[in-house]
Amino acid sequence: MRISSLERVVVGVALRVLRTLRRIPAVRRIYYRSLNEKGFSTLGAHDSMLADRVRMETYARAIDKYIKPGMVVVDVGTGSGVLACMAARRGAHVHALEHSAIIVHARALAAANGLGDRITFHHLHSRDFDPPEKVDVILHEQIGLNLIDENMVENILSLRDRVLKPDGLIIPAHFELYFDPVELRRDLRIPYSWEQKFEGLDFSCLRPDVMPWTVEDGDDKRTLEPTDVAVNLAPERSVLSIDLQTRKRGALPEHFGYEATLLHGGRLDGFALYFKIAFDDELQFKTGPGHPRTHWGSRLLRTEMREFHAGQHIAFHLRTPSVTHAASWTWDYTVR
Repeated sequence: MRISSLERVVVGVALRVLRTLRRIPAVRRIYYRSLNEKGFSTLGAHDSMLADRVRMETYARAIDKYIKPGMVVVDVGTGSGVLACMAARRGAHVHALEHSAIIVHARALAAANGLGDRITFHHLHSRDFDPPEKVDVILHEQIGLNLIDENMVENILSLRDRVLKPDGLIIPAHFELYFDPVELRRDLRIPYSWEQKFEGLDFSCLRPDVMPWTVEDGDDKRTLEPTDVAVNLAPERSVLSIDLQTRKRGALPEHFGYEATLLHGGRLDGFALYFKIAFDDELQFKTGPGHPRTHWGSRLLRTEMREFHAGQHIAFHLRTPSVTHAASWTWDYTVR
């Protein structure tokens, strides 16, 4: 049954109001901080991070390389306290910042490993941290599933400008964000409901332009394992490069995009979102297809499935009206 014109108008207005509210900076900050605090407040939320060997071993190597005895280190969003403990074992004094209830477990980890006297825990948000002296290192893992959706850039730059020594380090500082057009393995393809064809049934009535509430938050994204992608249809290309050491304060752009020539023909299933984390030229890793698995994984920004051939030109566009609210992100592309 098709919905009425009035129902369509009411739903459309409600969605526009919600999107408008989320664009207001004060509303965005309150909404993000509430979700962030709840999302990381239990040990279960940290299990996959602690089990991520790529993450843990690369951070351990970077801490061993750059943190020296006597340094003063700020660990932003200490979580389970594991990075603070690793830095303390190198002889640094660590200010461990955490605004959620998980700080109780972080304190227990430090005490159990004899590091409690080297770590000062602060139950607060990094924006409220006011140390008695400038620090040598900002250590963090403020990296969202979509890289920029944990407010990493705003939080770390605010802290950098207030508390870091002029010659101080941010670990890690460099990031690259990628969106690759991909074809999935045939057995993993999941078309949108309105694209389905089965027993002669017509599913087109489920399209969003017919039923505007069809695509809920999260329906337009899927988590990818590194082996899920059969073919990258175009060359790997970064759409955003971030250097927290040198970047100036200011909002991230709301639009990202690129143009490329398709190297391979195939069926476009969507765009793989992934990123690179670089501590330096040697200590770095990527989260995307074909790379070792991490707890971040990568995202498939879904599109309706279409067949293309090598040599066609693709232009991809991403809009992020609320960087910290990935469900507000929209994307499209053109091919010629």
